[in-house]
Formats: sequence, structure tokens, C-alpha cells
Amino acid sequence: MIGKVFFVIAVLIASVGIYVRYIVLQEEFFDTDRLKGKRILITGGSSGIGEALAYTCAKYGAQVVITARRETLLQEVVSKCDKISGRKLHSYIVADMENVTRSSAVVDNAKDRLGGLDYVILNHAFIHDLFPWTGSDEDFDLLQRVYQINFLSHVKMAARSMTSLKQSHGRLIVISSLGGKLPSPFMTPYIMSKFALDGFFGSLNQQLMIEKSNISLTVCNLGLVDTKRAHDVFESFPGTKAGIADADYGDVYDVAYEILKAGTLGKKRLIYPNEWTLKMLLIVDLFFPDLIDASDRELFGN
Repeated sequence: MIGKVFFVIAVLIASVGIYVRYIVLQEEFFDTDRLKGKRILITGGSSGIGEALAYTCAKYGAQVVITARRETLLQEVVSKCDKISGRKLHSYIVADMENVTRSSAVVDNAKDRLGGLDYVILNHAFIHDLFPWTGSDEDFDLLQRVYQINFLSHVKMAARSMTSLKQSHGRLIVISSLGGKLPSPFMTPYIMSKFALDGFFGSLNQQLMIEKSNISLTVCNLGLVDTKRAHDVFESFPGTKAGIADADYGDVYDVAYEILKAGTLGKKRLIYPNEWTLKMLLIVDLFFPDLIDASDRELFGN
């Protein structure tokens, strides 16, 4: 046990050294002018992170097509993007990503509107309310729905966009979650879908690297972000304690900026917000899983 503790301490010290060397001392400069004129498709663009991404892209001179289910909200976001840009550049596509075939057509539609694609940002997700998994028929129906929306549609859209992204030396950005690395209770279908995303796109990233592809693929493992849906999900569950409500949620516009920065600079992975804290959590889970269990019991226990 003592040897294990010393090993963990050594890993932590080494991690701090790596962090200071490569993150603090060698932070890469993000020239936002690189987004000017870029043709960007953003899914899940009617609210939350997707909405913030759309405004940020418009601010830096990109041309955006957003997609989601709610047309009224899409219209409002596009109108605001046009105001930010000072001209009518942007558009929307109404689509339900549960229809995997339709998700492919969205890529084709966006490519036709923009004349090509430089960035594809797969941000859409079905985030269900917290509930205890029992294996009921209803649970399996939900599992299948989440799998379709949160995983299969991402894979289908990524595959459909590859030709365009190769032509433009483009960027594919996949928005995942810390839940793709660290399971949370009462979110079984959602966590399943995020582990699937991480596994598939992690493997694809390695393949692209070996093939020396000109497509850049970035997977973003996000922690708590200050969106209405995040607060609704985590603060309404009867078992949750005040710790979740008082948690340090990341500002949605900071998150959008960091996503675009990571994608533009060709980073393979982004862990944000509270990057160092989240990485420490992953190390703790690897060596001291009982501590994570105790934390979950404290946050979610009755």
C-alpha cells in the first residue's frame, strides 16, 4: 500500500511538471483571424454550448449553418449571428438527429449552402433527466434513443463530412463529456453514449494520425457548463445534495472559445473547464476509485 501511495505521488509530481512545462510555459497563441471566412456547421445550435459557438464564430468572421429541432430558437440564433456579423451570412436547418439518415442529409445541405465545409462541430446531445436504471422496457427504449442521437448520428455525420473536410484540410470537433471518461450515477444511457463517442473517435483519431490525414479531429471532454439544461438535470434530482448546485460551472462563452481554440490549433483532446481539477479526478479514479465512490455517495445519496 505504501509503495502504491508513493507511486501515485510520483505520478502527481510528474503531472504537475508536464502541466507547467507544456500548458503554462508553452501555451499556444490562438489567432482568431484564422476563423475569418471559415464555413462552419454546428449541430445542437439552438441553445447552450451550440448557441455560444454560433455567436463566437460569427464574431470572428466565420459563416455558420446551425441545426437543431426547434425552428423558432434557430431563427433567433441566426438573426443574432447576422447582427453580430453585420450582414446576412448565416442560416439554419431544422433536423431531428434521432433520424440517423436525416443527419447525413444535414451535412450535404450545409455543404451546398456554404460551398464546402471547413469545420464540422458535432455538439448535439440528448441529456435525459437523472433516474435509477432498472432494465425496464422504458429504460431500454430510452437507451436506444440516446444511442441513436448521441452516438450513431455523430458517426454518420462525421463519415459524411470526411470528403469535404479532406478537400479543405478541415477540422472535425466532437463535443463529448467528462462522462466519457468518468461514470456518474443515475445517467446510465447518457454515460454509455459518451464512452462510445470517446472510444470511436479516439480510435479514429489514431487512424488519421497513422494515415497522415489532413483532417484534424478534436474530442472535447467537458465538465459542468453553465447552461439551463445542465442546471435543470443536476439540480432537480431528489437525491442530489447542495454540492452540485454550488459546483463551479464553466462560463458557456469561455467554453465555446476554448473549443474553437483547441480545434483550430489541431489539439486531439480538450478537457475543460477546470482542466487541472478534472485531470486530477481521472488520476484519482485510476488509483483510488473508492474516493470517487465516496464522493458520489455524498452528492447523490439520500
